[in-house]
Amino acid sequence: MIRDAIVALGPWSWVVLGLLLAALELLAPGVFLIWFGLAAIVTGLLDAVFDLSWQTSAIIFALLSVVSVVAGRLATRRRGVHEAEQPFLNRRGAALVGRRSRSKPPSRAAKAGCASTTASGVSWGRIVRQGRG
Repeated sequence: MIRDAIVALGPWSWVVLGLLLAALELLAPGVFLIWFGLAAIVTGLLDAVFDLSWQTSAIIFALLSVVSVVAGRLATRRRGVHEAEQPFLNRRGAALVGRRSRSKPPSRAAKAGCASTTASGVSWGRIVRQGRG
């Protein structure tokens, strides 16, 4: 049944496969399936123009898939933004490691084992161990 549909569609089966893969990209985003979809659509167009055998079409699809994934990866890679420029972006707590801060004056909470510290304009709660402030 599926084989008959693929044979009846001919080169359009590659285009349909490409559109299905592009639609799946919308359901499972990750910028990966779109490149396979593009390779399938191009394979379908080449098959329509040159009337390729199914073996040749499969090999062209495999090659175009590899080329499109690599080209897509290079095209979507961020250029000029290095982690060293903003090392603590989205890791605010990591920016506080090793920094010193002052504790707020003791309160009832400190006597109960809790205290707060202000660092970088933000108040942070902390647990006080016996014998330490």
